[in-house]
Amino acid sequence: MSQDNLEQRRSWFRFFPEGSIEFVVVTRILVILLMLMLMIVKGTQAPFILLVLFGMLWIDHMLTLSWTVQLATDLRTFTEETPSDTGQTPAGIGKALLIVSLPITLAFAAIAPWPEILLPAGAARQAAGGILKPLLGLASVAGLFPAFRQARRLQLGPVVWTVAYLLPLIHWVGIHRLLSPLDKKILERFRSRSASDESGPRTVAAAADVLWIISVLPWLVAAMLALSRGSLASSGTAGQLTCVCGAMLFGVYSIVDLAAMEKVQRRFLRLIRS
Repeated sequence: MSQDNLEQRRSWFRFFPEGSIEFVVVTRILVILLMLMLMIVKGTQAPFILLVLFGMLWIDHMLTLSWTVQLATDLRTFTEETPSDTGQTPAGIGKALLIVSLPITLAFAAIAPWPEILLPAGAARQAAGGILKPLLGLASVAGLFPAFRQARRLQLGPVVWTVAYLLPLIHWVGIHRLLSPLDKKILERFRSRSASDESGPRTVAAAADVLWIISVLPWLVAAMLALSRGSLASSGTAGQLTCVCGAMLFGVYSIVDLAAMEKVQRRFLRLIRS
């Protein structure tokens, strides 16, 4: 990494030591609040809350992608005197982020209830729901191919977990499995082996995986209730309890998830400052 780029990264981390992880905290709080709001929404308000919730989940995923793209790019160019390509520049990083975000952006556009909010009832809404949204779903699958190629250039880790990292909601499991390879790369760049005394993210990431599985279960129940009774708002006390349970479990999961990412971020900060 060139001296100018190194100084820029140090300057950035003086103001935002946790990188984009700091902003993820805000999105997680808003997601939990929106989950709880699903208990009280009624009628036409439900699609609007769901749309905002999907939007916040999309932002959360984008922040995670941004963190890993920047971290992987920094690690790849850390030993270079000058960047070998434009990947280290803001434009190069922005292009990489745009490509890897194609699947999740198109997937959220395919499942979010935006036609109910943005389009009047009638033929246009039916066409959007029956034709455009399935096309967006197919485009999301097609977008996996360029996104995967870009992610492999970043050398994030094993193929299976790199694919999972690109998929909406599943990306949380994917990033947990990629934290250890990224942490290992950071350790390899330390001249002093004392950096290895600090525990890595493996144990915390495994705990986050378990909590992710547990936190998903209430929402699967809520989804089945919504499908059987017409809407989440009309699913009665059972639906409300699953929303509360799901939101609380997601909150616990978020704490452990962010702790795993923070372990890697702190080790990287030590490398940048050394």
